[in-house]
Amino acid sequence: MWSAAINAVSLATGLLCFSHLHRQMLARTLTKDELNESVNFMVNERVNFMVNEKVGFMHNKIDKQRTQIRRLKQEFQRIKKHRRKLTRRLKESDFSCKDGWCIATEEAKYLFPNGIVVGKKNGKCNYGDSIFSVDVDGKSCPSGDGSVVLSGKKNKAISGRSVVIGGDNNQAQGDNSIIVGGFANVAGPTTNIFGGEKNVALGLHSVIFGGISNNATRHAGSSNIFGGKNNMASGKGSMIFGGFDSNAEGEESMLALGRENNAIGDSSMIIGGEQNEASDYMSAIVMGRHNIANGDFSLILGGSDNIASGSASIIIGGSDNIASGYGSIIVGGSNNNGTSDFSAVFSGFGNVASASYSSVFGGVINKAIAADSNIFGGWYNIATGKRSMIFGSFYSNATGEESMLALGRENNAIGDSSMIVGGEKNNATEFLSAAVMGRNNVADGDSSVVLGGSNNIASGSASIIIGGSNNMANGNLSLISGGEGNKVEGTFSFASGGKENALKGDYSSVTGGEKNKATGIFSSISGGFNNFAKGGHASVLGGQNKKAKKDFSTYPK
Repeated sequence: MWSAAINAVSLATGLLCFSHLHRQMLARTLTKDELNESVNFMVNERVNFMVNEKVGFMHNKIDKQRTQIRRLKQEFQRIKKHRRKLTRRLKESDFSCKDGWCIATEEAKYLFPNGIVVGKKNGKCNYGDSIFSVDVDGKSCPSGDGSVVLSGKKNKAISGRSVVIGGDNNQAQGDNSIIVGGFANVAGPTTNIFGGEKNVALGLHSVIFGGISNNATRHAGSSNIFGGKNNMASGKGSMIFGGFDSNAEGEESMLALGRENNAIGDSSMIIGGEQNEASDYMSAIVMGRHNIANGDFSLILGGSDNIASGSASIIIGGSDNIASGYGSIIVGGSNNNGTSDFSAVFSGFGNVASASYSSVFGGVINKAIAADSNIFGGWYNIATGKRSMIFGSFYSNATGEESMLALGRENNAIGDSSMIVGGEKNNATEFLSAAVMGRNNVADGDSSVVLGGSNNIASGSASIIIGGSNNMANGNLSLISGGEGNKVEGTFSFASGGKENALKGDYSSVTGGEKNKATGIFSSISGGFNNFAKGGHASVLGGQNKKAKKDFSTYPK
């Protein structure tokens, strides 16, 4: 205002001077000095006017700056006052701040009723109530009420109280579900997934730990998968540990390692191997390939293409074996069958134990058909008698109860408790009969024995033939030792060596010679040819065509 007044006075003075000079110029002519004086005066007045105008402008500017300074001082006082209030409130608050960091006090508790987002907001997300999200890129979405997404990328916590921690493209779709890390995992209600890729947990309380494309189905409540790839837990309480393309279908079934295995039975188990199937209750397979355990409590350990279909049956190794009997067992070998209760086959090829408690130990195409029968090795043997046994041998048969064959070939132990050891085409046909070695021998009497030789027949009870050929011991307790074509019919009679000798008398004897005949009781012939001892206690000592017809007669006399 003051500068404006000065400018107005200067302007008025200049105008008055100019008006006075103009009147003088009109009244008369001015002298040069007067004119100069007038011009100088006008110039001075103009200069004064301009100076005063500039001074006035500066004064106006100063006035404005003073006004601004007053306002700044007022604002400063207001800020200072507000700062004192904030400082006082901060001292009274639950935080202590320094260098840009604020730390909450230990006693502080905070309530955020509608949620917290740390990072960037996802404009496409319909955030749920009471959520918490740490989202650097603004691409995750906690849309379920009470859901949490911590870090990671493009994660979604869709249902109530669901949680996703880290990872990429994970979806916690069910209430109370949790996903920690991994990629493209999907968790259903009350399930957990820890890491891995493209895993799906839908069964209540199921858990997946890592792996790729594993699936705990909706029916697989409380199931667990630990790693592996393309595995499926579809039974309640089932478990899978690693492996590939396997399925735990039975309740509380278990798979570990291996590939393309199927644990179908409840409480069944498969460990390792490939394309194995445990389909009945408590069945189990450990290693191997193409094995099937479809009997309850059955077990297969290794091997390939084995089938344990009997309850509590066991197969250990081998291939193409079948244990179909209750408690049957097969160990090794190929194409073996244990078809009856507690039957057993140990190794070999094509062996069959088809009666209860029967067993075959090795060999080829042996058959233990009778109860408690046993075959140990050999080829094409058949044990059809109860408790019969075959050791080795080829193409032999033990048909009598408790009969026994050892070694040899094409032998037949037909009588109960009969026995054949070695030899070929021998037959022991009666109770406790026996043939040892030799060929085409027959022990045809109870407790009869043939020891070696060929084509011998011991048909008398407790008769014995030792060696020789074509001999016949028909008398009870008779004995032939060697020779050929000898025939003993008397009880307790004895022939030793010789050829085509005949003994019909009880207690008679012929030692050597040929075509001799001892028909009397206690008669005897020693050597010679075509001799005849007819009388009781008669004897012929050598010679030819000699006869002792009377009792106690002797030749030579």
